[in-house]
Amino acid sequence: MCILPKEPMIYKEQIKTNELIVKLRIFRLVKQGFKQGEVADMFSCHRNTISNIMIDFKTNFSHELQNKLLYDSWKKEELSEILVPLKNKSSRPYHHPTQADIIQEAAVASWLFNERGLKVGADSMRTIIKRRFDGSPDPFLVSLTKLTKRQIRGILDCTPKTVQKSSYSLI
Repeated sequence: MCILPKEPMIYKEQIKTNELIVKLRIFRLVKQGFKQGEVADMFSCHRNTISNIMIDFKTNFSHELQNKLLYDSWKKEELSEILVPLKNKSSRPYHHPTQADIIQEAAVASWLFNERGLKVGADSMRTIIKRRFDGSPDPFLVSLTKLTKRQIRGILDCTPKTVQKSSYSLI
């Protein structure tokens, strides 16, 4: 067995430009008989990264397709279509954990801004919501009273500022 030379770019740099091709190269090297630790040293990444790539290949592709990927030549377009299950998924959160739900945001924004024409600060908005919905039989309306001042401020910041401040009566 020959010694693997180090790659000129580390794994994290290569993954930015052609993620699927790099993963296929790793898969081929391991299947050719190189140890996962040796391949990890070659790409300057952790051996668990190589192990996770191998697990992804084994779970997402049949044995027959794995052999075709190993030995057949492919066009880049075909490879990118076949290797889609190996593409990294975003780890970015959809929203902040303490942020109000989308339904709550829509309810507060549409009801108070569009129907009532209110444009007040977070404190006043919270007071209006509490007074209006605190004893309501609808559990959703009661959930609006549980919104914190920071959550209401987040809703106010995201809502278009087209409505002018107007006088209002207690709802």
